Amino acid sequence: MTRGHYHKKDAAEIYLGFFGRGLLLMQTKEGEAVYLDLKPGSIGYVPPSWGHRTINTGSEKLVFFHISPRLRS
Repeated sequence: MTRGHYHKKDAAEIYLGFFGRGLLLMQTKEGEAVYLDLKPGSIGYVPPSWGHRTINTGSEKLVFFHISPRLRS
């Protein structure tokens, strides 16, 4: 399981599933929560300002690639 975190409000992310099975758990600061299945070939979108973490739910390694903007402080 990765450590959950929030990004700045203009930072969305895309997740691409490669191997294994897992979940992409997302939550707003107001408490609304949703999850997406991560598996080979899946694509997940994390909207700006949503907290998120990945969770391996299978017996093998969960391998994914995520795309996020480079943000400057």
